[in-house]
Amino acid sequence: GSVVIEDRVILAGQVGLADNVTIGEGAIIGARSGVMSDVPAGEKWFGYPAMRGREFLRSMMTLRHWASKNDAADREGESQAGSLQRDVRPRRSR
Repeated sequence: GSVVIEDRVILAGQVGLADNVTIGEGAIIGARSGVMSDVPAGEKWFGYPAMRGREFLRSMMTLRHWASKNDAADREGESQAGSLQRDVRPRRSR
């Protein structure tokens, strides 16, 4: 299959293009993106698989949000585990 790359397109480094896609005039594809479908003229696409710029940014922000929640839960779990260990320690007999 062939790929059609129209005028004034920017393909950043290490971009991959699937067979039979068209990259519209003036489109920009971000580095290390994998384009699986046609990109309309003038749009910015990023990611693997490549998606519209706003979608990509929204998904990255969502990932960061969930990662920070996960980190907070891990810290909370470690804190609770530490207090449980203190509570369960055997007492010394006198």
